[in-house]
Amino acid sequence: MTKKLLFAILLFLLTSIPFQLLAGIAVVGAKHVKASTDSKFRLECMLIQPEAGFSVRLEAASPTALLKKYHIRATDAEVVEGATYSNGAWVLQEPELNCGYIVEKGQGLSEYYWLADYSSSPLPQGELYAAYSPDSPCDRIILSTKGGFSSWTYYSPDGTAGQLTREFQIRYFNALFSEEDFAFKIQEKEEQLVPQENTLQMLAPLADTSFRLIGDKYSAIFEPNFKSIESNMIPSQRIEVYTRYKVLGTSENKTSEGSREDGLPSALSAPVSVKMEAVANEPAAQRYIWRILPAGNESEEGTPLLIFTGKECEFTFDKAGSFVLFVEVGARNGSCLLQSDKKTITIGASRLEVPNAFSPFSSPGINDTFRVAHNSIVSFQGAIFNEWGNKLYEWKDPNEGWDGTFRGKPVDTGVYYYIIHAKGADGKEYNLNGHINILGYGDVGIAPNPVTP
Repeated sequence: MTKKLLFAILLFLLTSIPFQLLAGIAVVGAKHVKASTDSKFRLECMLIQPEAGFSVRLEAASPTALLKKYHIRATDAEVVEGATYSNGAWVLQEPELNCGYIVEKGQGLSEYYWLADYSSSPLPQGELYAAYSPDSPCDRIILSTKGGFSSWTYYSPDGTAGQLTREFQIRYFNALFSEEDFAFKIQEKEEQLVPQENTLQMLAPLADTSFRLIGDKYSAIFEPNFKSIESNMIPSQRIEVYTRYKVLGTSENKTSEGSREDGLPSALSAPVSVKMEAVANEPAAQRYIWRILPAGNESEEGTPLLIFTGKECEFTFDKAGSFVLFVEVGARNGSCLLQSDKKTITIGASRLEVPNAFSPFSSPGINDTFRVAHNSIVSFQGAIFNEWGNKLYEWKDPNEGWDGTFRGKPVDTGVYYYIIHAKGADGKEYNLNGHINILGYGDVGIAPNPVTP
């Protein structure tokens, strides 16, 4: 196929298929704003504040492009009487509003416009009333006025009703959580709300507050001097709660600073104390109840290890197993209740291992204390004896150990003996005895058994 033939086909298609851009609209002598566009029908919606003598111009290529008006369906449209054609447009003097206009171009092409009257639904006046939703009394607010919150209805050419987007601007105070400060702070907020059933509905704030209607998305154009209206004061009864945990207890559960500040590890060694803290938006929140239950038994019927009333508490875990921690917070109205996220921790099975040698004098800082390796040991008693059965040292904390001295003086290198009785968090009992080698400078060939702390 030659280029000349391709060009001829393209020219034929372009001149045979009807094609026309969207027509324009202009409003003269009245405040107005383009509200929305329905692309399916090429329908443009214009919001107008009518004034005496205002006019609307609808672009039309020639006076043969008929101008019609409809209220619900385009099929019921009637020719507009009294319109004049001037300079490529139909001119309507003080036209009827809250209805649709059609510019018929011929060959099945038409442009559609909906002219809405802003004054038919101005900003509410009078009192603004705030109340909790009967369906969601713990977390939803309904704002209402005597005349209601409404928008403007328009109809697409096929008779489908729609609402022009209208967002009312509401200011109020809310409590926002600061993770850095672990506290709530009061801040003023502004929210854009779309009407629902002639009311405004929103998530209840976390602070006691009133609500101020300061306008809508169009008020700067149509009602720049609108005086805001304020509602009654609403006491907050919606709750948010945040928790944090701090591990205290034995050395294997500690960081170099002494405790873990960044939450609770999933696995711990008993005995271990855990500090639990909760913060909620007060004064809405007035009752805190901490619960610790065995994992898999978190229902109210379960037997808790702990029930504690207060924002902070500590608990020492001395049994192996998995446990669930959470706090319940009650609102001051006595009916709204919130449960925090649950935290599961595991207290590991017990372990106790005893070394058979150490070198307290030959290598300072390296293997210079006789100390057991352990996990989840909840009771412990150990003693060191010499070969004649004399007790040289005893201790009850498995984290401590013998430094190879007796009455402040180093003992001789050689063989000594230990007796240890202990019990694990899982109920396992340990009755251990054996010998210890104290290594000196010249001792070689005696390697201590590997023990992982």
